[in-house]
Amino acid sequence: MATIVRCSFCGKTYDMKDIKITAHHADATVFRTPCCNREADDRRWKHDYEIIEPDGTLIKNADGKVVGRWMGGRKVISIQP
Repeated sequence: MATIVRCSFCGKTYDMKDIKITAHHADATVFRTPCCNREADDRRWKHDYEIIEPDGTLIKNADGKVVGRWMGGRKVISIQP
């Protein structure tokens, strides 16, 4: 199954299977984004991309309460009183 992500540099989406790996380090894989040809890596703290979940996937808070869902490639948060 493909992993679709949103580029943090230009905002476009791409499939991680389409990346060109340029280097491997002990803590990261460095690659070129297919959308804007910028250098990025897979260290989560850098936030070079955001994983887009399939539509309907539930979003839960730290307590496990459902607070929203993914729709159209975006997080839709339901704020309830």
